[in-house]
Amino acid sequence: HLATGALAADSNLKRLRIGLVPKRMKEKAFWDTYFYHVERVRKELIANNGVLKSRTEAEVRRSEAAAAKAKEAEKAMQASSDEADRPQRNWDDEID
Repeated sequence: HLATGALAADSNLKRLRIGLVPKRMKEKAFWDTYFYHVERVRKELIANNGVLKSRTEAEVRRSEAAAAKAKEAEKAMQASSDEADRPQRNWDDEID
């Protein structure tokens, strides 16, 4: 399992996960975010012959804004998932 291997290889990642899950985000959201960034860095390394380009201030601001949006989306998802016994609906059937 990739997540188990990542945690075993990186004590900083383990501390980060302990600090975020479940207090700030769900386990799935943590790993989705982590592996999204791993893939982004991998693609950049491939595209730039093994060199990471430095991030501009604008990129940092965009990244921070995206993180804030993700946090708000996680809060909204958490609020909606807290409603007990919500009936499940098949939206594909309802749209047709």
